[in-house]
Amino acid sequence: MKKGKMRLWESPYTYVRTAVMRTLLIPKADYKKLMKMSLAEISNYLGETQYSKEMNELGVRYSGLELIEQALNKNFKHTIAKLKRISPDYFNDVIDAYLLKFDIDNIKVVLRAKAIDLPDEELKALLLPIGLLSEQDLDLMRKKENEEMFKSAKPPLNEFYLRYKELPSKQLVDVETALDHFYFRTLLDFAKNIPRQGKLFREFLVSIIQTTNLLTFFRLKKENFASDEIKKHIFFTLDRSDNVFMRSLLKAKTKEEIHRLIAKSPYPIKEIDESSLIPLEIALNQYLFRKTLLFQHQNPLSVNVILSYLFAKEIEIRNIKSIVKAKNFGMDMEKVEPLVIA
Repeated sequence: MKKGKMRLWESPYTYVRTAVMRTLLIPKADYKKLMKMSLAEISNYLGETQYSKEMNELGVRYSGLELIEQALNKNFKHTIAKLKRISPDYFNDVIDAYLLKFDIDNIKVVLRAKAIDLPDEELKALLLPIGLLSEQDLDLMRKKENEEMFKSAKPPLNEFYLRYKELPSKQLVDVETALDHFYFRTLLDFAKNIPRQGKLFREFLVSIIQTTNLLTFFRLKKENFASDEIKKHIFFTLDRSDNVFMRSLLKAKTKEEIHRLIAKSPYPIKEIDESSLIPLEIALNQYLFRKTLLFQHQNPLSVNVILSYLFAKEIEIRNIKSIVKAKNFGMDMEKVEPLVIA
């Protein structure tokens, strides 16, 4: 990602091409059909969609769940490469900024794999190298000590090196929090250089931070962390109203008080499941998904249309993976349906 002020001119050509790509996304009604299919039938269905090329190429090496997941990942890579080809250079910097989250997630996976000495093949299955870091980059990272791994990373990821050195604790949870905060700070700094056409993107970045904070709060609350400890893992933005909300949550003494605060918040959370945070994560992703739908209608010829499509594509892949994994493990589809975001 380049530093300094950016110019984001409109691009009718990119808008038209992206609009066509959006029509190829799986219709909302088809998710219920997928839930009634076997893995083989889902493979056949995907073979007749935008995933046909990847399904055919990988079908000679893989089958079942592995074939579908590999094809989804490869198609996502091809989709991003295509978006960059059809976009002007000044759009690509914003795309890279969006994709930085996948680099951060992949680094976390590498750190966890090193901590438990996970075999290379199992690690590769968990990675989705679609950002700045290639599969080869991540493979090299695994072979290095953590400090050297961050020091030699590609920009802007190498800037995390100094922050890592200064961490009082190198425990995995603290390093992961520092990575998240580095990611948020990098994106917010990047967003300062985006002109007024990027206002929606800046607002979306803040929404990602806010929803991540909420998930962090409830995850650590579930693990019985004290409020002072939880606060260290929260990233406070310049959004005054959200900061007041998060500080109120941290001060809450009872579950009833927490639930009252949540009920008054703008987040679509009806209740908190004490046994699982998956429904909460789904609700927050649906909240973000609805926000991206605004991108299609405001500044329709701008980079916002690409970002809206990218998030929709990411959600589609996540939905299909949820369904096929549940099928593979013999789960009741009635329990899976609420996890599908559409």
